Amino acid sequence: MVRRVHYEDLIIDLYLIHQLDKGGGGRKKTAKLIFLLEEKLFHQKVVGPQYIMKRYPEGPYDNRVKINLENLTKNGYLEHTNRYYQNSLTSKFIKEIDELIQENSMIFTQFDGIIENFGEESGDNIADIIYLMPEIGMQNKSFYEYGEYEEIINPNELKSPKFRFLLDDTWYDTIEILLNPKMFQNLQDAVKDCQVGNFTLL
Repeated sequence: MVRRVHYEDLIIDLYLIHQLDKGGGGRKKTAKLIFLLEEKLFHQKVVGPQYIMKRYPEGPYDNRVKINLENLTKNGYLEHTNRYYQNSLTSKFIKEIDELIQENSMIFTQFDGIIENFGEESGDNIADIIYLMPEIGMQNKSFYEYGEYEEIINPNELKSPKFRFLLDDTWYDTIEILLNPKMFQNLQDAVKDCQVGNFTLL
């Protein structure tokens, strides 16, 4: 059985960097903003991104944030210098999935609010804000009451969620093509071949 790719998380990543616009964001800032979203959604019994945020020395973090940002950069969907920035492909992708964003507006509207409130802060400042929160995560206790590398939020532990950001088969296939440059190019070439009659019937 082919393992399912969490394209939902990649969508969240790209949406965030796109909304941060010219300011961009490093992996720490990205992880902290996503944590604030997961924290808010978890207590509403809603699953958005599925990062498993643990207590790291630098604050709540999931190493998959770094891996996903690096892969998106390798595929050309982000630019990276000292932080990650959107480019024309980022904007094009977000435009292509506008209908999906609207279908899951309860997730993205709340993320917009978090980005508006904290998007201009540094990753360190956002971490400091999280450290001061008296109750966070699955156990409703402060950051420092969690053990080192203990899970703070694991969306998969949410029982009977009221809503889940989960791609159906059609959207899953669409996102797979959109985020795979070679697959997307092959599809475009095939469409062009059909348009000009350049194909062979077997």
